[in-house]
Amino acid sequence: MELQTHKAGWVVVCALALGACSSSSGADGTGVPAAGAAGSGASGTSSSGTSGLGTSGASGSGTSGSGTGGSSSNTTIAAGSLATECSTSADCTGGLTCHIDSSDYISDMQCTKTCAADADCESLVPGAFCIGAMVCVRACITDSDCPTLTHCTDNKWCERTGPGSGVPSCGGTATPCALLTSTTCYNSLGCTMDGTCSGVATGCFGILDELTCLEQQGCIWDSSLSECSGAADSCGGMIGQFTCTGQQGCSWDASCSGTPLPCSTTAVSLCTQTPGCQLLQ
Repeated sequence: MELQTHKAGWVVVCALALGACSSSSGADGTGVPAAGAAGSGASGTSSSGTSGLGTSGASGSGTSGSGTGGSSSNTTIAAGSLATECSTSADCTGGLTCHIDSSDYISDMQCTKTCAADADCESLVPGAFCIGAMVCVRACITDSDCPTLTHCTDNKWCERTGPGSGVPSCGGTATPCALLTSTTCYNSLGCTMDGTCSGVATGCFGILDELTCLEQQGCIWDSSLSECSGAADSCGGMIGQFTCTGQQGCSWDASCSGTPLPCSTTAVSLCTQTPGCQLLQ
């Protein structure tokens, strides 16, 4: 938008949107320099007077603007607010307390309050919500949304955890399930103890007593002839360890299968029990 005012034969044209003015002669061709006004962080521009005959007047010297509106910085998260670090409740403000969880380390040593629903948290900071541990957390997309010593977890809330935070986290590389023993397999989340049944099942006609005959799947005891008859089920058709080992001639080959849960998403309380994972602090 341009605003034109007339004074003593001069036309002063102010370009309000640009925050700078230039002046021009209406008659004698003498250019009058105009100083560039301070803008939003940008330097003023010089302007030249222009005569009525089209010849240039004297150049005006622009003045650099000193405005700061052109720069921006991350919003500082106030100390003592939701999810900020704390040692005691005295470090927290606005009715928040310093939450301590030395078992699972959820929101451990962070300012928060107990909750039963998201509505209990929404007034604290925009996007705050209630988690299963019944404490309010600060929502985030990246680490830059979180207070000092915290980071944005896969669950999208600011958690104080990991190296340098003062609170342990689970790290390392979980051992592949196939490399685990039957004992360690059960301790690794995502792994399942399984196996295959192999061998050659003992034939029914080779079994001489009634009890053993009836225990062999596929066999029938003929009381009139006092003999075992039928066709024993093959080992490959046996499902599960106990069914396999109960069939004469079969053996169970145990193995651990599956995909282990990454250490980074394993609960701190289970970290040291998971092969390949370790506590980081």
